[in-house]
Amino acid sequence: MAWWRAVAVAAFVLGGFVGCSGKTTSSSSNSAPAAGKSSGATGGGTAEGGEGGFGAGAVGSGGTGTGGASAAASGAGGARGGSAGGTSTGGAGASARGGAAGASLGGSAGMSTAGGSGGTAGSATSAPPGWTCLASKYGDGKSCDCGCGVVDPDCKDASVGSCDACNVLGGCALGPCPSDIDADDNSRCSLPAGWVCLANEYGNGVCDCGCGALDVDCASQKADACTSCPFAGCAQDAACTGLDPDDNTICTTAPRSWSCDKSLYRDGKTCDCGCGFWDPDCSGRDLGACDVCNDTGSCSRKDCPGTVNATANELCVKGMPPAGWTCTPDSYADGTDCDCGCGLPDPDCDTTDRRECVSCTPCGHCPEAVDAQDPSKCASPPAGWTCPAADYASGSCHCGCGVMDPACLPYMYCQTCVDGCAHGNCTLIDQTDITQCAFDVPQAWTCPGATYGDGVCDCGCGAPDPICKDITKSACGSCNTQGSCSKTPCSDSQNTINPTDNETCL
Repeated sequence: MAWWRAVAVAAFVLGGFVGCSGKTTSSSSNSAPAAGKSSGATGGGTAEGGEGGFGAGAVGSGGTGTGGASAAASGAGGARGGSAGGTSTGGAGASARGGAAGASLGGSAGMSTAGGSGGTAGSATSAPPGWTCLASKYGDGKSCDCGCGVVDPDCKDASVGSCDACNVLGGCALGPCPSDIDADDNSRCSLPAGWVCLANEYGNGVCDCGCGALDVDCASQKADACTSCPFAGCAQDAACTGLDPDDNTICTTAPRSWSCDKSLYRDGKTCDCGCGFWDPDCSGRDLGACDVCNDTGSCSRKDCPGTVNATANELCVKGMPPAGWTCTPDSYADGTDCDCGCGLPDPDCDTTDRRECVSCTPCGHCPEAVDAQDPSKCASPPAGWTCPAADYASGSCHCGCGVMDPACLPYMYCQTCVDGCAHGNCTLIDQTDITQCAFDVPQAWTCPGATYGDGVCDCGCGAPDPICKDITKSACGSCNTQGSCSKTPCSDSQNTINPTDNETCL
């Protein structure tokens, strides 16, 4: 009996809970009663949420639920409108959940949802384009989320001081506020001027030192506040050797990457640039701060501005050529060779005198291969050049063109004979003068002498034409040249050229 009584009590309590929730349980198609009653229509019915109730149109197809008016836990009626085409309306109560549920838990297909008018979050809010964090974080009424690409409407203003959360999933910051959130635009991250370490080492929750600027994570500017000294910083090692005890942003000794004389680092005299690491004597990392750009060991061969990078004066512009540079990127301003014929002047060239050129790869041999007036361009062909103009100083040695191609120097090795007097047969090139062809018309040649080796394979002329690829009839370009033993074209079926010896006829 006691057992049965316990079951009955449990059933009564459970039934009361279900009734108060406003959920319908019947499969009937009749209208559902008000929330707080346990039976109602599943299909097409309407239920009104009771105080704190849950609207009973939750399951029906096309049903409509209306939230309860309570300011208590869940005036969420209509939160689950009919699964097909239903309309759900959030409760009108004062609680945050009362309004929000109607908007966020609407039916799964084709329904319209509306938030309650009285709830704190009673209207549906969607994240705008550019918001990179979770959409639910935007304007959630809970916290000012920063670094998300767009200023959160929960923030009182756009300053970093308004931020409640900075290392938000999808945001740019890696550590707790203020992290690297921009001081005046809390939608984005920014680094302080002078920061030379990796961007993700600033404001990541660890006090990183020797990086040229104070890390926001450091409790003070003293060296004893440091947790880490990144490899990209000025310290000699991870133990922060060489770090200034009173200024943890800089070092007292030259960094590992310093390429100039170590005595020049932080000498208190000049801002030395291009030395591989930022000199603390410089007022900033911009090019305008530089006093000397061509110290021994600097990546710049010239005095300032030389080839120093405009925004990172410890580096040069090597490998960062502007548009129009046609040679390999790493040859631009490499601090060594004056590269010519590359479409643009190389900053490594001190003058426009082509005799300064060290490399003229695109055109051929230096300095003849480049233009005398503009060494960034290849030379134009001189008088007497018989091949196409584009062949001259193109980087490939063209032979038999009447004038020496500078690309042939100094090795005098023919790479192509197609456009010159040899017409592709390099064996005809004069071995003592590769600008010319050398052959004598044989006495047995019966066709005009000018046709011998002229670029057309003449057949039936009593001697092999050197331009023919072989001695078969299929190689013939002309079979009825004046003086040929054949009087008909090669295509004529009555043609008498010998199929296996094209200098004769059958």
